[in-house]
Amino acid sequence: MKYEQLALGPNLHINSGCDTNGRYYIGSARGCAMFFRDPVALRKFLKLPKGTPSREALDSWLETMLFNDRQRKDSALKEAPAGEGPDHTRMIT
Repeated sequence: MKYEQLALGPNLHINSGCDTNGRYYIGSARGCAMFFRDPVALRKFLKLPKGTPSREALDSWLETMLFNDRQRKDSALKEAPAGEGPDHTRMIT
């Protein structure tokens, strides 16, 4: 999965990626970096007021990533054959 980055200013950066546990964010603001799984906690950490261009850019970026994640998940589910899985998951009766 591609690593994504959003720069909102000289001291305000957000990096994002996916691992086996899902989407994660690394927010860097005012000389401090923190790891998040929840976009709401990331917004609280960054302390961007609503209605500012920076906050709107962040919200748009987050929504785009979450939408793309849902699309990838849905397409992966459609591609999997129904009722069949790896041999180690089938029950023997």
